[in-house]
Amino acid sequence: MSQEIQIYAVFFYKSLNTVSDSFDWFGKKVGGIKNKILRMRNGKYADLISDRRINEMRKKVRPIFVLSPGRSGTNTLTALLKLSPYIDSFHEPVPNMFNLSYLSHMTDEGINQTFWHEIFKVERNPLIFKSEINGKTYFESNNRMTFLANYLSAYYPLSKFIYMYRHPYHVIRSFMRRGYYKNHWLDYSRIIPTKTDQYYDQWRDMNLLEKCAWNWNKINTFSLDFLKTTDKERQLSIKAEALFEGDVNIINKIFEFVSNNPKPRASKINKIFNKKMNAQTYGSYPHPDKWTAAEIDSIKKIVAETMSILGYE
Repeated sequence: MSQEIQIYAVFFYKSLNTVSDSFDWFGKKVGGIKNKILRMRNGKYADLISDRRINEMRKKVRPIFVLSPGRSGTNTLTALLKLSPYIDSFHEPVPNMFNLSYLSHMTDEGINQTFWHEIFKVERNPLIFKSEINGKTYFESNNRMTFLANYLSAYYPLSKFIYMYRHPYHVIRSFMRRGYYKNHWLDYSRIIPTKTDQYYDQWRDMNLLEKCAWNWNKINTFSLDFLKTTDKERQLSIKAEALFEGDVNIINKIFEFVSNNPKPRASKINKIFNKKMNAQTYGSYPHPDKWTAAEIDSIKKIVAETMSILGYE
């Protein structure tokens, strides 16, 4: 194991117990594979599946991941796809990989691809391979996977990506209501500017509204840049507002992109849109209509360019 992997291995060592059931299941299902994929002994791995077998599997699976800053319809999308018996639809499966997303963003010089191969081998292969063996498409709407997109794309060459975006004001307001960068329980893994970011030196003096605006902008610009390097047939962009309205054309595009199988009945689909999925019920912050001109100006200085690219005013 390389020194680089040893340094960061703690991020996925903790996950081994949480995925042990998947490993056990996978071991029983696949011919020639023993009852566990990995074990830890004296701080070393014991690989019970040949690299050749794993490489064969990872190159044939077709997982789908979501690019999003969050609060942009990912729960609605998960519920929608969960209606299909041909799709294993997850929002934040365990392990959630929050720390690893943070690590990927904060490491400007990048991390050796081998490290990420080992990560996905442990933390996603059991889940994705299980779907493949059952004849289903693996779908994950975990927005924290966004900063892993380049590595996911390389490791799973047939993977595809759905980019979910929403008007920045509504996302930022939701961030504020949740207490991002103030007292949210996941702030330990929330991204902040790196030394190469133009806001690095200003960060400590920025208010919470500006920090939330930076978060929205950073994740969306990363997503858009990633899509520029990805084949068109491997990507689909969805405007959250259109999804929330139950736009039939959007829904059809989603199911066609994810699976070639028939989509669920309209009556089932309509039930999803008759209720607000993951609607925020706590925290308070004024609606954008109530924001001051100064607040809007401070946000626009950060998000204006990306906002325009996405077609928002």
